Amino acid sequence: MTAGPSSPAARAGLFRAFVVRNLRRQPLRSLATVASLAVGVAVVVAIQLANASSVRGFSTALDALAGRTSLELTVPGVGLDETRLADLGWLREYGLVSPVIDADVLLEVTPPGGAAPTLEAARLLGVDILRDRPFRDYPLVAGDRPRPVTTREFLDLLTDPRAVVLTRRFTARHGLRVGDRVGLVAGERTAPLRVAGVLGDEGPASVLDGGFALMDVAAAQWALDRLGRVDRVDVRLAGGVDVARAEREIAARAPAGITVRRPASRGAEVERMLRAFQFNLTALSLIALVVGLFLVYNTVSVAVITRRGEIGLLRTLGVTRRVVVGLFLGEAGVLALLGCALGAPLGWLLAHGAVRLTSSTVSQFWIASAATVPPLEPGMVGLAFAAGLPLALAAAAAPALEAARLTPLAAVRGDDDL
Repeated sequence: MTAGPSSPAARAGLFRAFVVRNLRRQPLRSLATVASLAVGVAVVVAIQLANASSVRGFSTALDALAGRTSLELTVPGVGLDETRLADLGWLREYGLVSPVIDADVLLEVTPPGGAAPTLEAARLLGVDILRDRPFRDYPLVAGDRPRPVTTREFLDLLTDPRAVVLTRRFTARHGLRVGDRVGLVAGERTAPLRVAGVLGDEGPASVLDGGFALMDVAAAQWALDRLGRVDRVDVRLAGGVDVARAEREIAARAPAGITVRRPASRGAEVERMLRAFQFNLTALSLIALVVGLFLVYNTVSVAVITRRGEIGLLRTLGVTRRVVVGLFLGEAGVLALLGCALGAPLGWLLAHGAVRLTSSTVSQFWIASAATVPPLEPGMVGLAFAAGLPLALAAAAAPALEAARLTPLAAVRGDDDL
């Protein structure tokens, strides 16, 4: 028995003869459509991967600076008056406490030979080293490798009120050695400091491409002209203490004006701000995808116009309107599948290029090791097909429906009327 024009076998034969053969006869048009779709999908995927890289970099930097801090107490805008620390002695019921100065500053380095000073941004932490050692790691460098140091050694380094400990990358970049002088610029104030030690690339020293400085909390207050104030109080909860419960209890007992939050909440706040920017980037990326969809629409429209005779012949042989629509949508689907399959890895490569171009900025503001593109996971490949395939079919729907409305006689005669 011969298969009818609407049977699965007949439809498969129609697809090969009507769609695949036509794509082979128009290779340049087919390649241009696939390429445009691939670029559009690639831009969407690349921006999503780059966004993920930026959020990961920021979160990693926050984790490095926060260390093992469980909760932070701050007074937004003005800092915490040191006279109020005595009233917060009950915080020790929950664990360890460390007052912290945390500021963005400029370090001024004067090269030998009388050259003009250079300025570089840095993140300054001022801590009471006796209290802060359980919170963060500060690996001093002895030769080429970090070495464990005692609290006594750190105290000896920071007893000088003008002492600052810098990172290995920063000192290597500027040719500094222990004992050299640098200037700390904050606003219109420049405080002269002495390099007392060098930190390895771990913990807080791993952020900002080495732009990190460590000082005693009192010395940092003097250098920044913030005598009597700290930026926050870090709390490391004792083992077994529930963070959520401690956060609620401390917030209830803290004096008015003091905010209690987890370090991760800072990342959440910045992520919310980044989300609007990322939304704009995603919207812009869709423009490239729209160009590809226009080419899909154009390709199917031209196929309908140039193949009216074939459409009429199919309709005369008993092929239904639904099958005609399916054939043209199938042509668009083949092009979309190829474009999405190529667009996903191409987007991953584009994301690598974008991150490589901005890696200096990312490492300067966040953390160098985090400025990497995540692997191309199945979810991101699914996004590529979810972005390209349905939209391509939607773009082809109008010309496909137009082809289905052609009557057999009008199509065979080449009439313009449907």
